[in-house]
Amino acid sequence: KSVKIVDENTEGMDGDRDMDDGEKGVGKEDAAWVDSDRDYTYDELLGRVFDIMKEKNPEMVAGEKKRFVMKPPQVMRAGTKKTAFSNFSEISKMLHRQPKHLLAFLLAELGTSGSLDGSNQLIIKGRFQQK
Repeated sequence: KSVKIVDENTEGMDGDRDMDDGEKGVGKEDAAWVDSDRDYTYDELLGRVFDIMKEKNPEMVAGEKKRFVMKPPQVMRAGTKKTAFSNFSEISKMLHRQPKHLLAFLLAELGTSGSLDGSNQLIIKGRFQQK
């Protein structure tokens, strides 16, 4: 199956697009895209997208992801029927999430109710253990 690309950002009648100073050509496959009015194959378009991604974000496409290591939650009993999640605020900061959004997610996933106490510990109704 082929895909036809129509570039609405062309200048003039010849279809040449003015490049900004920071913009670079695609590279070895430039010849396939210059002065051509044909339908492009999926593989050509996919190759072009990955070339552009490699230019803009070389660490993303190279497979060298940064490893994210999460601290385990510090869970302890609070009474006989409640559980305290003591490093809740620290984990919400590590995840770059607002505590109330993380609270809503955890309570929905655990299927229980709970709240934050004065020292930003999450108090959950029910008995939960740390793995």
